[in-house]
Amino acid sequence: MRRMAAACVAVILAVSASTAQARGPDIAEVEKAANVASGGLIMYAPSSFASTHGGRMNVDFVAGVFAQSAQHIHLLSYDSIAKSFRQDMTFETAAIPGVALVSGPMGRKQLQIQTESGVVVCDLGGFFDKGKVVTQVYERLIASGVHTFESPGWVNPVVVPGPVVITVYVPPSR
Repeated sequence: MRRMAAACVAVILAVSASTAQARGPDIAEVEKAANVASGGLIMYAPSSFASTHGGRMNVDFVAGVFAQSAQHIHLLSYDSIAKSFRQDMTFETAAIPGVALVSGPMGRKQLQIQTESGVVVCDLGGFFDKGKVVTQVYERLIASGVHTFESPGWVNPVVVPGPVVITVYVPPSR
């Protein structure tokens, strides 16, 4: 029974991994959206990102891609209607005032980029990554001369309550 359960888990993980790779963005699409020449990206990864101002710790995150070229950070969102990526934010690495790496629940990590008006928060790599991708990006930014700053803390996504369906069993009347 244990072997069968282990085999089922292995199959589910393999299917999930292959499905995620099939849905992943093509590097040519990302380079085009980021206005980067072919082969100009150091890395790119699925991401969600948000901008926070005035000490807000709950904000709306946008799903997309985080891409890094030699001199820029690109945050791209996905337009599901046009079925393409669009560039939402670009930062020149040398002009970034500061970055922070913030640890959160269950081993997750956020990259926070300081701006003149607030902080841009990036979650990279997905739940099972445990902060490896975001830590590598952070270390590359520090190595390129970007300073650190004192983060306001972990930023959470806004949770919008929706309708809840409650099933009520009504026994037949006799």
